Amino acid sequence: MRVQVKEQVKDDKEIILNEKGEFVERVKEKTSLEELNQKVTKISPFDFVNAINYSKANLFPVDDFSGIRSEIPTNQYARFIINKSLSYFPDTIAFANIANTSLGEVPPYSHFDFLRFTVSKKKRFSKWFKPIDSEALRVLCEYFNVNRQKAEEYLKILSNTEVNAIKKEFSKNGRERK
Repeated sequence: MRVQVKEQVKDDKEIILNEKGEFVERVKEKTSLEELNQKVTKISPFDFVNAINYSKANLFPVDDFSGIRSEIPTNQYARFIINKSLSYFPDTIAFANIANTSLGEVPPYSHFDFLRFTVSKKKRFSKWFKPIDSEALRVLCEYFNVNRQKAEEYLKILSNTEVNAIKKEFSKNGRERK
């Protein structure tokens, strides 16, 4: 049986008819604007990328009466991640560059619409480049007192036996250089 509201007692209380047919006073739940915003599903940057590349769906809905765009996903729109994901493909790198350089001050929905309408519909997927994080790289950085980029070059040049010898010597001496 559904609970029915009988009458309003105060702003924060109401009298309801419960399942047994009795009238009971109940405190109404208060919902603030912040609580409603938290209940809205989060849209990831990759949902925007998928909408730009393949589905062409409008993730910034327009209000039917006022014509104003919804501001709900605006704070979830990460231009950097979207431009970076489009920069991996030869057919979208020019659009990502234009969006990065020329569309810096436009609202997020305009940035999204530009990319959505200019990028051709195609399923695109690429692995994101991640830095190499290894103990050997860290040891080479500290042993030779160089930055990460130089240590990666040294790692390419040195053999595994040489790297292992440097690791052994580094572990004996600690942070001291030879």
